[in-house]
Amino acid sequence: SPAFRTHFASMSLHTSDRIRLLRFPSTILPLVRATIVSAWPRGIQSENNVCGAHEFKMKGNPWGIFNGEMKALKGAFEDVGDQMIYARRLMCCLLAALHTEGWVLMVSTDISKMQWDTDTLIFRHQSPAPAPCEWFSVAFSSHNKIRFVDAPRDICMKIVERLGRRKVEVKCKEHKVEGCYEVKMSGLGWGLVSNEMMATRDMLLDMLECFEEGGWTVYASVDQKVGSQGEGETDTWHCCRPMGWTSGAPVYHN
Repeated sequence: SPAFRTHFASMSLHTSDRIRLLRFPSTILPLVRATIVSAWPRGIQSENNVCGAHEFKMKGNPWGIFNGEMKALKGAFEDVGDQMIYARRLMCCLLAALHTEGWVLMVSTDISKMQWDTDTLIFRHQSPAPAPCEWFSVAFSSHNKIRFVDAPRDICMKIVERLGRRKVEVKCKEHKVEGCYEVKMSGLGWGLVSNEMMATRDMLLDMLECFEEGGWTVYASVDQKVGSQGEGETDTWHCCRPMGWTSGAPVYHN
């Protein structure tokens, strides 16, 4: 009998508007195409073969706008922030769709020294596919905001309650993009100096505890946004839990 062989494939993000799939079977392409059309309101502009990879070029800029373009287009795109929310939803939907077909994320990694780079996601195929899951995303936005995209309301409330225990002043609101809940914090955030960031890191541990109490785990932490010159970018967390999970059941990490 033939030796067992593991199959690997990658999904990489390029410039501000492209996804390239490498070594995925052609049968995956219709699923990815349908997922993009469903999750990204502006849809697909074109498809091409680039160096052996299948490339989807999307309308709009799901991975952000370059610094020079931002200045040139200032005022023309009032919905840049909205695009970023839809982009997080798009990535989460792609991860979920591939997961249902047995393509499980191994690592999200930065393998490029280009200034405007984002992550490459490497997948391993397994059969049978994992159990179906529920999904949501967490974006660390601006300098002091957390945006929960498609998260259950109880998870958002648990995080707000935990922040209250830390005596952190928070402002919460439903974002105009449906399914997005925004928490703005005072005294904590992503743009602080090193020592001040320790309190933020401590808060993130509280967040992870809240997730696990609800059966959720961080499946992927992805740099999916191009940074402005001189500025770093935070990752987006994509979280999942098995459908039908009940309180007290174990939480498994991928």
